[in-house]
Amino acid sequence: MDRNRYEEKQADRKERYEERARNARQESTELWERGGKMAEAIPFGQPILVGHHSEKRDRNYRAKIDRTFDKACAATDKAKHYESKAAGVGKAGISSDDPDAVVKLKAKLAKWEALQKQMKAVNAAHKKYLKDPASLEKSDLHKELKNKIRTYEPQYSWEPHPYPPYALQNNNANIRRMKERCKTLAATADDETTTKTVNGVEVVDNVEENRLQLFFDGKPSEQIRATLKSNGFRWSRYNMAWQRQRGNNAAWAAERVLATLDTTRPRVLTDLEQVEALKIRLTALGWEFVNVTEHVSDDMSPSGEYSLTMKSGSGICATWGTDQIDSYIT
Repeated sequence: MDRNRYEEKQADRKERYEERARNARQESTELWERGGKMAEAIPFGQPILVGHHSEKRDRNYRAKIDRTFDKACAATDKAKHYESKAAGVGKAGISSDDPDAVVKLKAKLAKWEALQKQMKAVNAAHKKYLKDPASLEKSDLHKELKNKIRTYEPQYSWEPHPYPPYALQNNNANIRRMKERCKTLAATADDETTTKTVNGVEVVDNVEENRLQLFFDGKPSEQIRATLKSNGFRWSRYNMAWQRQRGNNAAWAAERVLATLDTTRPRVLTDLEQVEALKIRLTALGWEFVNVTEHVSDDMSPSGEYSLTMKSGSGICATWGTDQIDSYIT
């Protein structure tokens, strides 16, 4: 069966987690082996010779062994973390991001409705069976369900039949919830992606991604970032936007964020522009430019963050990260 775009993204995500888990597991194995070989150099039971000329070197060596094993433990925990993440991909139910969500929800709904019908039929047949045992043979129920009725013995007064009342009530509530969700998704099926600009921010109601996205001209200030996060927006390296799942709540949250922006404020400098501004300022003070390094994320894609390295007149090199540069140029 051909996978849709959402399923392909989920498969890619699982593959990334599995690769990270393999790398961490390999690193852990290498560290355990390295630590073991280092420990073999010390005879079993050999104490530290206090006062001997080798005491300091021995203590340092043993500390190095401990650090190696600590790193091995950390790598093992990291591998377990990513293995758990990989195992959980696609197990959280039917996502609204899935283009086939309505079809899958209706298939699941059909199973729940069939279960509800079955539970009612079994309880009704059990009620008749208690009055007339011969009535069960005339029933159209499956053989296993008939055996369930014959062997059922109530444990509590509120469970007079094989399926207790709360089982039917809970399943019926799930059916109503699923129908409501199908109705909501169907109502947005014909929506189209729209774009508008508010207070210098590009607002994209992205139907394909099922996200409401905010594109800023450069990196927002720390205060604006805090406001975005408090309103449910998260930074997406993949889409290079602040975004959250579409819906009325997302639209209201975006309005709250955009209302806090001061249209008279100066344009926010990009990270690279901040680096260049600090470079010019330090050069005027006698510093010599060394290099600018662009950072990468865990998946080796550009993160959009930079660090600047300069050399002072006395030959001392210093490096400033993006989070530090902002305080130097303001």
